[in-house]
Amino acid sequence: PANLPPNQTITLSEVARDFSGSSAVATATTVTTGPSGITGFVFDDVTGYVLAEASALLNGQNSVLTEVGGRYSFISPTNAGFVRISKDGYTSVERSYNAEAGLGIEVFDSRLTPLDSKTNQMDSSGGGTASSGNARLSVQFGNGSFAPATDVRLTEVSPQGLANLLPYGWSPVPGAVIDVRPAQPSIVTPFPTPANLTINQVGNVSSSIYLTLARYDEAQHKWIVVAKDIVVENGVLRGSLPVAGQYAFLVADTGATAPPSPAVGEPLPSSASAKRRTGPHTTST
Repeated sequence: PANLPPNQTITLSEVARDFSGSSAVATATTVTTGPSGITGFVFDDVTGYVLAEASALLNGQNSVLTEVGGRYSFISPTNAGFVRISKDGYTSVERSYNAEAGLGIEVFDSRLTPLDSKTNQMDSSGGGTASSGNARLSVQFGNGSFAPATDVRLTEVSPQGLANLLPYGWSPVPGAVIDVRPAQPSIVTPFPTPANLTINQVGNVSSSIYLTLARYDEAQHKWIVVAKDIVVENGVLRGSLPVAGQYAFLVADTGATAPPSPAVGEPLPSSASAKRRTGPHTTST
């Protein structure tokens, strides 16, 4: 029944009969879920101020704009799901939630990063070289990577502006998170040949530390391992990018909170022993 309250158990029975008069019964139980209250805040990661009129999309279906105070709110028919935050001229962020039926939850703050101001027009073959405004980031794209004349932006993202939270046991290398995508939203398909990324002036990372390169997969809502055992060479990081999107060079925890060894092509593994603060989260500006 549509008016059944949350957390109620329903028993379902199915009876099968044949022409001989024989019968069999199968039963199953399920628990009613929603609704749940979902709310969160959105900030500009460069200024630290709240970001109004950003779009918050709940589970790919319901969309609202953030208020003047940067807040969005939903009534979710399910206890778990994803909220995708976006705004023209900014990177996008996703947040997952898991709320008890009939109750509310405030998800972790979202911080959107303004796209880099430097335009990079792909040539007539759909390839070419793109760089960031500060010249730290550069990517060489092969032919057919984009439609001809596409404006591609390379945006440096802070550790707070990641596309989604990392699994327990991982930390991003400052200055080594990069968002690679067209300035105008478009359908993303794998590159015909991997693009070659170079990040210069990477400091405070010893050449003896092995890094993992991960990509945020917006379809799976997970960080996927692209490469591992990468080292900084004379302040420079390099990697191969299979598709447009957000990438992060990561360092794994050691000791009790160390995550399992990552596998290329698989989701970034989580440390079972690491603990993250739960409950409402707010950010001061």
